[in-house]
This record gives sequence, C-alpha cells and structure tokens, in this order.
Amino acid sequence: MPYERKLLMGLNHPVTEMKLNVLHVIGMKNLKEAIPYIENMINKETNPVVLMQIVDTLAMMSHPEALELLHKLTMHRYPTVSSKAKQALKKLLKLRG
Repeated sequence: MPYERKLLMGLNHPVTEMKLNVLHVIGMKNLKEAIPYIENMINKETNPVVLMQIVDTLAMMSHPEALELLHKLTMHRYPTVSSKAKQALKKLLKLRG
C-alpha cells in the first residue's frame, strides 16, 4: 500500500496523538489528496486540539482548497479554533500579498 494511502487511513486513527502526527506529516508533504478527508474531519471533529492541528496543517499547504478550508475554520463554533484560523490566514495572506 502506498505511503500516502496509509497517511489518509491514519486520519481515522482512534488515538488522538496519532491523528495529530498524521496531520502534521500531511501538511509537511503538502498532500493535496488529503484535502477532502480534512474537510470531512472539520465537519465531524469535536476535539479542539485536533481542529487546531488541522489549522496548522492547512496553513502549511499551498493548495487553494486548503486556503478555502482555513477560511471556513475562521467561522468555527469553537473560539480557540476560529481565532487560530484567523491568525494563520492573516499570516498567509501577508506572506503571499
């Protein structure tokens, strides 16, 4: 099984620390194939720590879809997540602008 496929499967791991590590690696690899899976996680995830790692992951990625999801997270119901997403988005726009 390809490494990237294993990473995508790791997003469903029951251990939070494993999910966090997988998300970090996905961001470092800029793995575009993970974006739909991350979007699904955003819609279902209730753990704010995982959601904040998702913000960090999306901020590492260079795909427009990642930027769109980051923008979506600026309106998240958890204030810590929305605040972190706003900061990440502001930093990214400043770097790209």
